[in-house]
Amino acid sequence: MQLAEAVHLSPTAVLERVERLTRDGFILGCEARLNPDRLGAGLLVFIGVMFDRTTHHAVGLFKAAVQVRPEILECHRVAGGFDDLLKTRVANRQANREFVGSVIWALPGVRETRTCAVMEDVKNTAMLPIRAARRLTCLSGMLENGSTMTEIGGLDDINLRIAHRVSALRAGRGLSLEALAARSGVSRSTLSLIERGETSATAVILEKVAGGLGVALAALFEAERETPGPLMRRAEQAEWRDPASGYLRRNVSPSDHPSPLRIVEVEFPAGQRVVLEGASAANAIDEQVWVLEGTMTLTLGRVSHRLEAGDCLALHVDGPIEFRNPTRRAARYAVVIATDAPPRALTRQVPR
Repeated sequence: MQLAEAVHLSPTAVLERVERLTRDGFILGCEARLNPDRLGAGLLVFIGVMFDRTTHHAVGLFKAAVQVRPEILECHRVAGGFDDLLKTRVANRQANREFVGSVIWALPGVRETRTCAVMEDVKNTAMLPIRAARRLTCLSGMLENGSTMTEIGGLDDINLRIAHRVSALRAGRGLSLEALAARSGVSRSTLSLIERGETSATAVILEKVAGGLGVALAALFEAERETPGPLMRRAEQAEWRDPASGYLRRNVSPSDHPSPLRIVEVEFPAGQRVVLEGASAANAIDEQVWVLEGTMTLTLGRVSHRLEAGDCLALHVDGPIEFRNPTRRAARYAVVIATDAPPRALTRQVPR
């Protein structure tokens, strides 16, 4: 629950991502951090060990011996002044002297030791230095698509996918950067950054770019499937997160299959609000919003509806619409959109 609140996702979504990261080998396990002072192991000591011989047999005996000593937390083969470096915990200095004299020196092949007792923990963390921490918004990700994919490394992947799609769509329409800037209202420099994959554009910017190209926003995230058709597997469904509001949008429907229906799943962070331009009176959109978890407030014109889990609201969208989560917990809902308009209109009203 704490992890779900921290990353503004539902518990169900977080559990799914944690399980996937575990299956993929990014998460090796979960551990509880114990207080060593309360357990009589308050003194942390690093011990450098040098061997009198480094034959395979001698080193093997040493490795086996350290495995059975609970005081030895870690043992690392190192380059430099020592052969091995041990991380140990004991109660106090007297206990450390006894431990080194009776245990360490009794280990097979030990010729010399150097002991360093820790006086103060300046920094003590198990966090890994993952390049661009936002990639685990992921977890993100933790983990984690769109502005951040849910897989590790996904941020770079989705930015490159957007870069390729924008560049290809622009070239296919014979537009220069200046021409696309004029049509979309996005500056030439920003478009250049997007096409180089050097920026994580927000939903507002990307929607303008998509509008300038005459495609749906979802088209910027699409990739060719090996087997196009009416079936869209879960693993094929693209996810995208808006960096401005943090909501996560998943395209459930197959994008390469002609259909007047589009299904989108949205995970909406606590306390966030998104206002979409909405359809015009001449190009209205009919959609239904089904809340799966949490609470959402939808406002169309002057009419607001508060939806709880299980509620479904049918809308005839012909103007600006506001999606808002008024609570302190994430919400999740599905949107089914039905219209005879082209694909861009099909996805325009869904927070993306």
